[in-house]
Amino acid sequence: MSDIPNTSQKKNNNKNIYTVIICLLTAVAVVPLLAPTLVAVSSGFTQTDGTAENIYCIFRGILAVALVIGTVSFTVNKKKSALAIPSFIAFVTCLFPLFENVTLMTDAIQTVHKLNMTIDYTLYIVNIGLYLLLTLLGLFNGLFAAGILKSDFIVLFLSVITSLATILLAIDKHLTLQIPVYEILTFVCASPIALIPTFLVMSSDKTTPKEKKTKARRYRK
Repeated sequence: MSDIPNTSQKKNNNKNIYTVIICLLTAVAVVPLLAPTLVAVSSGFTQTDGTAENIYCIFRGILAVALVIGTVSFTVNKKKSALAIPSFIAFVTCLFPLFENVTLMTDAIQTVHKLNMTIDYTLYIVNIGLYLLLTLLGLFNGLFAAGILKSDFIVLFLSVITSLATILLAIDKHLTLQIPVYEILTFVCASPIALIPTFLVMSSDKTTPKEKKTKARRYRK
């Protein structure tokens, strides 16, 4: 019985640590996430390419605001449901670059067939794969935060894999394709965002079978 308060205190301390980490990840990601929206709005959307990109930039801004509000709410109330809405917004936001990259690959395939050429589709496939991971992560984390998805394994798996893949692809793009630092930063901000679900899962309440038996014995007494 004496170790129950200590266990509870340890859990609370761990939750506080995970909450701080989530706040730090949000703080690191929100500025580069919001940057394309600010640039697009300040230029009157003259530097964006079409309606789809305009909507994508708007959704990035909405996601940044929702992420900040959700993180603050989670910090205050300690309820994972606070991050459900930002997760679903992230899901919708990632659909735009996913669709764009699928379209680019489809156009490339058609062009290659017309000109009877051969090209390497690796970069197209990698980009599609990454945005598919980000899209799925937003969906499953939203379901988990809302309490609809009970298992946290898929969330942890997608979170870690997506975060690492984003960093590796950003480094490869910068070194191989000489992508400007600004574009890399606005892209790699997906990595800390993708890590947030990991610490959300770790901060969630879990009752082990041993704890259930301990509580049952205590109530019987």
